[in-house]
Amino acid sequence: MRKETLYTICITLLCTGVVIFAATYGKNARSYANSPQAHVINEPHEALQIWERAGVRGRTLLLFDRHLNADSGAPPNESYVDSAIKKNVVRRIFHIVPGAAWQDVERVLSGSDAFTFNNGVYRMVFQGVPVTVMRLQDIAPLAETVLIAVNGSPYQDDELRRLGDLIGQGVVRSDMIIWSGRLPAGPVMERIGLHARADR
Repeated sequence: MRKETLYTICITLLCTGVVIFAATYGKNARSYANSPQAHVINEPHEALQIWERAGVRGRTLLLFDRHLNADSGAPPNESYVDSAIKKNVVRRIFHIVPGAAWQDVERVLSGSDAFTFNNGVYRMVFQGVPVTVMRLQDIAPLAETVLIAVNGSPYQDDELRRLGDLIGQGVVRSDMIIWSGRLPAGPVMERIGLHARADR
């Protein structure tokens, strides 16, 4: 075998190995729960422990809460999303704020140079992670199976019913739904899948 051919084979094998390694272990590699899970927890930050136990990584998070909860150095309920980013559990975030808070949120975000406004939503990059801030009505069908974390306390019942509809209709698909705060009426919970398991 000629030396040039041997070099070519070695380089090809090396490049293939690098691609496989990056796909398996790289920042954008995704891992999912072995089976669909639904959890009801006491505090929002407990979601991080559940994600880590399940071994999920590189995921898109639909976060339903008034705040992003990504303040580094803050108490756990205000910083667990920051930890999830740093541990590569989350690689992209859709932050769905309560409708009643949208006017206040929009006033703050529109005055910030960190955010851009387009098609009714605000976008920024936080620690290398794309963040889209929106209302429930702005959610479009998602091709990817996502993580869902809900703090139900600041939402109206009609918003929680709409979330149940989105999941039930397959507009949003999730392998892990984690709920804290106020719980809506039973039929909504069953539609979402939270009748399956309660951790609190």
